[in-house]
Parts: sequence; C-alpha cells; structure tokens
Amino acid sequence: MTGSRRAVPTPRPPLLPDPDTSWAVLVGVSTYRELSPVPPAVYSAHRLAEALSGPDGLLDPARTIVLADPQSSDEVLKAVHRAAQAANSLLLFCYVGHGERPQNDDGSLYFALPGTESEHVPRTSLDSAGVFRELHRSPAQHRVALLDCCYSGRALDIPAAADVHLLTAADRGRRALYPPKGDLTCFTAEILSFLAEGVPDGPAYLDLAELHRRLSVTLGQVPEGFKKGTLAPNPVQRTIGPSGDLALARNPAHGTGLTREGLLARGRFAYQVSDVRHVRQAWRAVQAEHLMAGIATDAAFALGPHDPTTLRLRYAHAATVDASTGPAAAAAQLAPLLHEMRQFLPADDPLLAEAATTLATWRASTPTATATQ
Repeated sequence: MTGSRRAVPTPRPPLLPDPDTSWAVLVGVSTYRELSPVPPAVYSAHRLAEALSGPDGLLDPARTIVLADPQSSDEVLKAVHRAAQAANSLLLFCYVGHGERPQNDDGSLYFALPGTESEHVPRTSLDSAGVFRELHRSPAQHRVALLDCCYSGRALDIPAAADVHLLTAADRGRRALYPPKGDLTCFTAEILSFLAEGVPDGPAYLDLAELHRRLSVTLGQVPEGFKKGTLAPNPVQRTIGPSGDLALARNPAHGTGLTREGLLARGRFAYQVSDVRHVRQAWRAVQAEHLMAGIATDAAFALGPHDPTTLRLRYAHAATVDASTGPAAAAAQLAPLLHEMRQFLPADDPLLAEAATTLATWRASTPTATATQ
C-alpha cells in the first residue's frame, strides 16, 4: 500500500458515437382519429431529442429529427431511410405512441399513426418490420431502437430487428404507461431523469446497459398514481455484441459517488431495487442488500463511520438485510448500531425513535432467537 487513498477500478472504455456521422429519428404520435389519445407522446419525443442532442448529449441537433403526428407510413419510412443512408456511426430510431397488434395476432408489432383503425391495423399503421429493414440496410456501426409503446417487447421476435439494439418500454404482453395528467410517458420520463441526474458511482459516460439497469428497477414496479391491478411494464433490452457499452450522454454526476449527495442518491436507488417485488425477481432483495452494504462502507470511508449520513445509510442497510435474510439477522445488525446512533446523533433525532421501534419489531418477529440473547 502506498497511502490511505482508496483504490478506484479502471472503468471500461465507452463506445462514443461520432456526432458528425450519427443520426436519430424520433416519432411521437399523440392524436388519433379512432384510438384513444396519448397526450404526452409528441412532447416526450421532443424532450428526448433535446436531451440526446443537448449540452451533455452526444448527438448533433441538426441530425436529430422529430416527426410529430406523421400522417403516413411513407412519411416516417422516408425520414428513416434518409437518416439510415447518411449514418455511419450511430443510427437511432425512437417511437412514442400506441403499439398495436393485428387482429390475427401473428406476433407482429405495429406503430400506430393518427389514422390507425383497430380493425385494419396492418393497412393503417406503421409496420415495425419496415422500420427495422431500413435500419438493417444502413452502413451505421450501431443501430438502436427505443420503443415507448405497448407490447414493444415483441420487437425481439421480429427477424428484421435481429441486428438492432432494442430497448423497449414494455415486455411482449405488457402495456407501456403514461400518467393521465403528466407531460411525459413513464418510460421517457425515466430516461430523462437518468440523463439529467446521472449515476454518482458510474463512469464518465452513460451507456445503454446502465440505462436499462435503471429502467428495469424504476419501471419494474408500477409508478405511483396508477389504479390497482396495473401491471408493471418491465422494460426489455437486447444487446448486439458490445452495443450495451454505447454511450448516449455525459454523466453529470460522474465523480460524486463518495460525496454526501452522491452517497444518498446511491442509497435511494438501492431502496428502489429493494422495492421491486416481482416473484420472478425475488433476488432483487439480495441485490439491494449488497448494494446498500457497499454504500454504507463507502460512506464510512468518505465521511467517517459515525457521520450522521453514514449512520443513516448503515440503518438503511439493516433494513435491506431484513428484506433479504430476515428479521433475526437484521436485528443482530441493528442492535449495536442503535447503540452507536445514541452516542453520535442528537437525542431528539427522529431516526433514533424509528430505529428503536424497528428493532423491537424485528425482535418480536423472532421470539426464539430473542429469548436466547
């Protein structure tokens, strides 16, 4: 050892698109003559385009095209074709609106247009396979599709999309969500939050793999405000070779992982991981406990073991132990911690009363173990 500084692992090098040879086409459809409107769709497409080509984005605004409520498939396909033929680095396509299935439900996916008719989906909608064929013909090194619509996970089964990096708002049989009174769809809102807030313990650039990691947590559960029985959309990603390393923007939080604000942000995300309660994702509780353990260790290193923020994060770690292992293990961890908290936190700090109540609850849940202490 050469000192007390903590070793920092060397991050993997990002794949950076060349803004001079990268193109993006974003389509938003809010108004329909027959289908229900999707009010946030057009605004979501515009906001995402601004973020991807803004100060922290890696795309050129002049090569980032937004189509608002296009009236025909030809209008979209011509724009995608022009971008596809011009792109040599990154070609990105995004659709925000209704995803539709044909009446015979052959597994295909259609992007609804203003004139889409539910009884004539193939004839009145944009066939996603046609879009993917345009992407496939492009000389671009990287082809990416962000699909913010219902049933968008079906794209994984479309042969024309075989060489396209897919990030979808919903699984094959799930609906994408948007709040009734919100300005943004849930999927796009989470992408924008990711790009704006960054990842405190992440690398200098935000890549597609990290984006999906976040979305799988934040949209792996139903956001607040939706009626009971609503299914979580469960975003899906499929990478092509190293495409998960493809960067979308600079990380505005880079280098803040050991600051007080960065540690608290990391803790909030770990709590979100713990909140994902799908039967298929029961392992999330263990993952959250490991995340929180690392955050608490980092806080003790950066701020000191008895700093108020460190003590709060250590308490949060005990809560994740309860979720992953059970109340007995959590109580064994919290009991000595509560003694330290009483030494170093103000007597009127509400966290002390909360921790004492929590410890009593955990002990009451394990009477046999408690009786032997």
